[in-house]
Amino acid sequence: MSLQGGPDFRSYARTAPVNDLHPVKYYGQASVTAEASSKDTVVFYYRQMQWVSICGKIPYFDSRFELSYHRKLCDKLTLDLGARAWEADYTSGNLGTSLRNDMLYMASAGLTWLANSHLSFNLAYGANLGRNLQDMANSQYRDYDQNLVSLGAVLKL
Repeated sequence: MSLQGGPDFRSYARTAPVNDLHPVKYYGQASVTAEASSKDTVVFYYRQMQWVSICGKIPYFDSRFELSYHRKLCDKLTLDLGARAWEADYTSGNLGTSLRNDMLYMASAGLTWLANSHLSFNLAYGANLGRNLQDMANSQYRDYDQNLVSLGAVLKL
């Protein structure tokens, strides 16, 4: 288990598009790993922090909650399952055109087969559901669904 948390002291320039130039924000991060048996591992991950947006204009509050499960089905085959909820809340700035609150829900499943100590193959599926949480006209235009299927090989030399 690992835990971190506490205050995050910020200081923005007078020209920054935020209402409070010297806010105190919350920061938290945790990871808990449980080995339920020699074949089963469950991991929970959590993080919340203020971050600078990719466009560099306003900060956003980043919240992530992840849960993963790893199962060794036999000596050469493993199963991985995962779920994540990730929120990017841009409403702490004061740019009216940049107010956003986006949520991403993810689910994944994968199988990995170890052919030998140097070669493995994997098959995976992932579903990503992007949702707008901001109360606005035509908010559904920001929503999306994405389905990904992958087949891969890893060669260790």
